[in-house]
Amino acid sequence: MQTQTATEAESVRIIFELFGKLDPTKPFKLIPLGTWFRGRRKLDITRARLEEVVKNFKGGLPPQKVLINLDHAENGGKVGNVKDLAYMEDGPKGPGLYVTEIELTDKGNAALDEDGYDGVSAEIVWTLNEGAMFQDPKTGDSVDNVLVGMALTPQPFFGHDEVGLFANENPQIEVFAKEPYDYNYLSAGFYGGAKSFNEYDEWQEAQQETQRLKSTDWIFRDLLDNIWYDETFDASEKAQLMMQLIGEFQARVQAGGEELMSQANILERVLTMVGLGPTREQPETNSIPDDGKPEAQPEEKPESQEELEMGKNKEKEEELQTETQPEAEIEKLQQDAAAEKLRADTAEAEIDKMRAGERSERLKVEAGAFKALPMPVDEYVEHFTIIEEKLPEDQVKWLRGQLEAYDKAMVAGGLLKEIGSDLETDQTDADRLESLVQAEIKESFAGDRSKYGEAMKTVSAAHPELAKALVAAG
Repeated sequence: MQTQTATEAESVRIIFELFGKLDPTKPFKLIPLGTWFRGRRKLDITRARLEEVVKNFKGGLPPQKVLINLDHAENGGKVGNVKDLAYMEDGPKGPGLYVTEIELTDKGNAALDEDGYDGVSAEIVWTLNEGAMFQDPKTGDSVDNVLVGMALTPQPFFGHDEVGLFANENPQIEVFAKEPYDYNYLSAGFYGGAKSFNEYDEWQEAQQETQRLKSTDWIFRDLLDNIWYDETFDASEKAQLMMQLIGEFQARVQAGGEELMSQANILERVLTMVGLGPTREQPETNSIPDDGKPEAQPEEKPESQEELEMGKNKEKEEELQTETQPEAEIEKLQQDAAAEKLRADTAEAEIDKMRAGERSERLKVEAGAFKALPMPVDEYVEHFTIIEEKLPEDQVKWLRGQLEAYDKAMVAGGLLKEIGSDLETDQTDADRLESLVQAEIKESFAGDRSKYGEAMKTVSAAHPELAKALVAAG
């Protein structure tokens, strides 16, 4: 009978922060940043380590595709593969290693859509696991921090809060997976240190409520984005939709979500201060009954002399109160409104500045892609910025195509640009196209690598000569 070593026999489980449900069209976190404990083991998952995972992946380690399976079953067959990774400091779920692009088979899509496999789990070889290292089959070198697989996992017993780390059947591979039992976090004890089933039930309810609030907050932010980026609405219509959404959000979070409600209140106040809040309710008007005749109004009795005098006195009191209202209070309200509008204008200016910077970076990449045209980068950026703002898109596309054709002809004729210019001369067509695609992802899709296909389509349409040359070469 074969015996197991302690490392093989023990399951090393830790709890990670909240993981949301998998959306294969968006980047999702695979491994978080931080220090984690289980028994005597301490795992320092640093940025440098996760960036090395990305570097190894992009460098061809492992040499085969990083396959996706179900439940880490070694004989279950693949249901997809990981196509790209990135370390994101400001990722949607906080800092960590993110999968930015995957490809699922029909079986994988069915597991995700129909069978509830909406969680993710990494399989990795690293020295944090008793010094284990991956051996490069081409060179024989031992390499640390290599992602070798990923699994889709079903929803665990209490939602997506618990994510464990335990040893695989292969002791060199550690597997990040969701476990509904036997976990420990920073010596807090099992199930939050519960000592009875009543305490366990209370802890479980608290976990579920935390999950509900966070999920509601994420959905709220996504819905706000849907409103904000919908160009079919003008500013006033967007504000009205946002105000309605804020009310729905506040009703959903209720008790326990005071901080989230406070953030929504601030947004509501900003919209109101800049004049985009809800319109005041109009006074009720007399309705007309179904018979078409005006509704009979109660007969008004004439006021007595005493009532008339009381009414006049009340009006005088209201006028006096209005006249004596502290000017400082009125001035403060005006200053608050002006400050809120200034902040809104500043935020809009910052967004415009950021977009201008992204356009500048993209145009620099375009200029750098020319092999022979003596095109100074700064001049290209300056002139093409004006061209893109003033000319129709089809004319801009035509002009780019002409420049690329001239550049290609000059290269074919041996008329390379002078050595020492600020443009690169050793880029291949593939390098040039990839640089342009990366710039397009950054400018148009906020760095979302899951939009790679859309970015490639846009770049190919804008640079047809380059795309044709690449296809011909391939």
